Amino acid sequence: MKRFIALCVIAIVCVTLGAGVSHAQLLQYGLKAGLNIASLSGDEVDDLDSRMGLAVGGYLSVPVAPSFSIQPELLYSMKGASDSFAGVDVTLKLDYLEIPVLAKYTFGLPGAPVKPSIFAGPALGLKLSSKVKVEGFGESEEEDLEDVKDTDFGLVFGAGLAFNLGSNSVGVDVRYNLGLTSIDDTGEGFDVKNNVISLMVSFGF
Repeated sequence: MKRFIALCVIAIVCVTLGAGVSHAQLLQYGLKAGLNIASLSGDEVDDLDSRMGLAVGGYLSVPVAPSFSIQPELLYSMKGASDSFAGVDVTLKLDYLEIPVLAKYTFGLPGAPVKPSIFAGPALGLKLSSKVKVEGFGESEEEDLEDVKDTDFGLVFGAGLAFNLGSNSVGVDVRYNLGLTSIDDTGEGFDVKNNVISLMVSFGF
């Protein structure tokens, strides 16, 4: 599964680069930032609360057909989960460099002031850090969390709106990143997956 997803990402990036050569004048790039509502799921995961975090980075939009584009992104994304018991708060802090490659379909006529869109595609996450933070009774301690895989694979899908501002644009989107592979690296085969709802805003140039 991991090899298949990686090959999909590489293939889509190659298509993107090839399309960019012939559509260079139509390329759009920009910045993105937003709120992550992250959680963990799987057979070995009890009911955990979500972790609120940030997602920030940039994107490149390459048109490959009318109303259709490929949009690779590069994001710093905060994932994980949290829990509370007996006056103690525990936060699992999993931070990734995430690379979604999205197929995007935009509705509306060229030049329309508002353009809705839908998108979906694979996402590769490269672990930057994994920590557990424990807070309670006036004390706080943070340690590295071992046995978390260095890579994470997911499927991103969502919808958004873009508002034209002359040659620039402002966009908003809501997306869900469904974890496809377990992040457990203990060798025991535990089923633990990242899942993230993101609310994003963007500014395109």
